Amino acid sequence: MRPAGCRFCPAVLSANGRGVNADVVLVRRCREEHHHSAGCFGEEHHPAGCYYIEWRAAGKRKRQSVGKDQVRVHAARMQKEAELNARARGVAVATPESKATSPAIAEAIVAYLTEIKISKTPATYNGITDMSVQL
Repeated sequence: MRPAGCRFCPAVLSANGRGVNADVVLVRRCREEHHHSAGCFGEEHHPAGCYYIEWRAAGKRKRQSVGKDQVRVHAARMQKEAELNARARGVAVATPESKATSPAIAEAIVAYLTEIKISKTPATYNGITDMSVQL
């Protein structure tokens, strides 16, 4: 059970503004109902959390999980900012392809088996293909 309060907390940007501090978020510390100022928030270390990017589309809040790695978080943030800026300027933006990993995995398996067939003995190749059939 999670403690009461925000589930989504803003990440703390690095000093140069080009990334996020690993596992550091802004948490509201004051419980009073008023217009909160900067003094009502503090930085806390939360290693169990994951990062989301947030934006608005057609007046609705959208969130997308981008994982736990701050380098990927920064890359996803920059990509989404570029996409939103392009759309705001009327530039057509290609939508990313769906994450259909099955063809990519199948292609990787075929490439791997082809490599094994060329570089290893027939007994090794047969052992690997027999093992993959059992899976």
